[in-house]
Parts: sequence; structure tokens; C-alpha cells
Amino acid sequence: MYILRISDPALRCKLFDSLVQPMVSYACNVWGGEDGIGDKAELLHRQCLKHFLCIRDKTANVIVLAECGRFPLRLHWWQHILRYPNRINNLPDDDRLIKCAFVEGLHDPSQVFWSHKVQNQLQRQSVCLNIEDDFSCQ
Repeated sequence: MYILRISDPALRCKLFDSLVQPMVSYACNVWGGEDGIGDKAELLHRQCLKHFLCIRDKTANVIVLAECGRFPLRLHWWQHILRYPNRINNLPDDDRLIKCAFVEGLHDPSQVFWSHKVQNQLQRQSVCLNIEDDFSCQ
């Protein structure tokens, strides 16, 4: 961004959201519900914000996020995670195979499917949401 001589932190944040965030968020609706995954992307986000503001690395992360009017990337990922079942459920009839595969995974007894991991994460946060309620494969 120095090559472009962009010094406005707000514009730099928009560039981050347009160029970097999509890459570090790719397929987050599938992997974002697991512990520890995405920590390096969060670190990159905070380091970039500190660099944009020209402040020390030791500055508290919550202050940096507040100063930029931003939230951790994890919240963005959870938006995608929680919208994912609706996207699958609203697929047209042409994509019946995708929906049936998703429903099969929901009822997997081994408890390793995406939805089980998401449900466990939500329960840890005292959120009651049953992803399986609205799904059937016809």
C-alpha cells in the first residue's frame, strides 16, 4: 500500500476487506466452527490494523479493533457458518444430490460431520440452535 501511497486507515481497511479477507475466509462456513483454526488469520488481521494505524505491536487488540470500528474475523466467519444451512436448504431441486449429502451428514452417527462441530461450539456459548430441524431429503 506504500507503493500506492495510501495513508488513510479507513481506505486500507476497505482494501483488506476486498483483497485479503476473502482469501483468509475461504470456505469458512465449513472449517470456521473448529477451535484454533483461523487464529493465524486473526493475528494477520490485527497486525495489519496496527500497521495501518502506525501504532506499536504491544497495543491492546481490543483497542485496535475499536479504534478501527471493526470486529474479529471470527464473527464474519460465524455469519457464514450460520447462513450455510439456509443456503443448502434453499437450493433448487436440480441440486438435490448436494442437499441429500448434507442431510446424510447431519444424521452421521460418528458425530464428525460439520453440523456436530458447529452445534458443540454453539452449546459452549450457551446458544441453543438445532441445525437438523429444517432438513429432509425428498
